[in-house]
Amino acid sequence: MLFFEESGDRSGPVVLLLHGLGVNGAVFDRVRARLAGTVRVIVPDFAGHGRSPRRKNYSLGQHAADVAALLPAGAAIRVLGHSMGGAVGLMLATGCFGVTVERVVTLGMKLNWTPEETAKMGRPFPVRWFDTREEAARRFVTVTGLKDIVSLEDRLVERSLVEDGGRFRLATDPETVRVVGPQIPAIITAATASGAVIGLCCGARDPLVTLAEMRRFDPAAFTIEGGHNAHVENADAVVELITKLTKATRC
Repeated sequence: MLFFEESGDRSGPVVLLLHGLGVNGAVFDRVRARLAGTVRVIVPDFAGHGRSPRRKNYSLGQHAADVAALLPAGAAIRVLGHSMGGAVGLMLATGCFGVTVERVVTLGMKLNWTPEETAKMGRPFPVRWFDTREEAARRFVTVTGLKDIVSLEDRLVERSLVEDGGRFRLATDPETVRVVGPQIPAIITAATASGAVIGLCCGARDPLVTLAEMRRFDPAAFTIEGGHNAHVENADAVVELITKLTKATRC
């Protein structure tokens, strides 16, 4: 079972907040603080991330199945997923996991992968150990693009580190990176065919995806101010997206 947090009004639709690769659900802390309990949200840590257990193998489908097991039966699900979390949200929306996902908004989901990027997924990914917490924390904010955005004492950083025998490592299993790759267009097609309403957006300064790339799949795709971690940099704009999700309007 995944570690997850839940808050908000249980009488409304369920909004899933799905984090990206290498972080955990605490990356949405700023968003949740601004929601102030007005929306029912479920925020899991994916397997191999944060406080959730590791797996022998990882895939977008396995992540989707893990998340589906957390959801109340018969609920109308809305998803806001960042980066890899957007891809998992789309997988959930294909109708293959026994849940009804009405709407998915992806934020900063990478759409195009070069052959070189895909080839890197076949190499070994050993665990890297650090002698001090500060070294590990600095590594975390660097590899996740959160340097100068969150402090080294932030709850997100605390949940992203593990101490063992006086040494420190990142909580994320390095093997989780193997889920990424060029299958995203096919998943978008499957989710759309199931009847889910799909919206794509990204930060205006996101280096991993462009507005032109998103508009190949969603003519109404748009940007918000921020980079790849726009949900941390610009939480107010993401709260507005979530409000629109719950009101079932076009984002």
